[in-house]
Amino acid sequence: MKKLILIIFAVSYSSFSFAQESVDYEIVRNNPKDLNNLIFVINPINFDYLSTYFNFSYSIGAEYNHKDKFTLGFDFKRAYTEKWNLFEYDNKNDLGSDIIFGSSAEKVKNMTQFELNGQVLIAGKVRNRHDRVVVDDGLSITTYIKVKSKQFTAFPFRASYGYRQYNSSTQGIRNDNYFYYQGYNIYSSPIKVEPISGSTMYFLHYLSFGTGFYQKQDMKINIGGHGTRDYSILTIYYIDFILPISQELQNMNVEEQMGNTIKKYEVNVNDNTDMTSYGIRAGMKFQNILKGRKVNIGGMGEVGFMPGPGIVDNNIFVSIGLSLNLSFQTNHI
Repeated sequence: MKKLILIIFAVSYSSFSFAQESVDYEIVRNNPKDLNNLIFVINPINFDYLSTYFNFSYSIGAEYNHKDKFTLGFDFKRAYTEKWNLFEYDNKNDLGSDIIFGSSAEKVKNMTQFELNGQVLIAGKVRNRHDRVVVDDGLSITTYIKVKSKQFTAFPFRASYGYRQYNSSTQGIRNDNYFYYQGYNIYSSPIKVEPISGSTMYFLHYLSFGTGFYQKQDMKINIGGHGTRDYSILTIYYIDFILPISQELQNMNVEEQMGNTIKKYEVNVNDNTDMTSYGIRAGMKFQNILKGRKVNIGGMGEVGFMPGPGIVDNNIFVSIGLSLNLSFQTNHI
């Protein structure tokens, strides 16, 4: 029995083992510092969570990386559905009747975000490293060679301008109006309802500034009898501080029901709602940009809090995405 277990273990281990092979290879390209690169990116699926809001979205964008100097890019994101969090709060006033706050369907818009961004690369340097390049991926043993490669690293100074809108449902929305029924004050003393609960569109224009860690690798080798291997990867880790240029909450549509009668009107919640006046985000993004005009994969993850209605807790967000990209090189084989 012990021998059988050892045999099974040995066979299983050999299926996942690696062996180094002595083969001839030629380095065709290994200079990431001089890479000029234009990337078109499609993110077919993103998951976005923001306090009481969550949705799935798509995004498109482009990025230009100019050698060891700077990068420029833009991103456009839009939710697949209009309202994942739009619901009505059904509250009782002092007389026991319903006061319903909600946002009319015709004013609900998809979550949309647009951003123009740029990075200046500072203190860049090229570091030597050793990569394990797969030569032959066999059924039982994967053979490889060790190749001395180069990697460019830098500290970016980041800046961007962005626009964001989404449907906001939060207890932090406030109103300082008295509610009247059909124009008459039916209460012995007027009722002042605050904070008000409901859904409304939020609009944000912002600037962001930050830094991080930027790295790229760009190597192509010919392996004798085993074809060509091409390794080009861009990765950025970052942290940004976000400052709003303007913030606005759309007027909220209110339905006040007493008995069988419903009164509809708008309430200005923008003037009386406290806004968080700053934000912060941290994340990472990578693009695998193999050559040969192939579609390649990448990914991103981001977490932080944005400016918005209410306190910081209302504006915590998480975003995760998978990307497909097509890369065009301008300066090498």
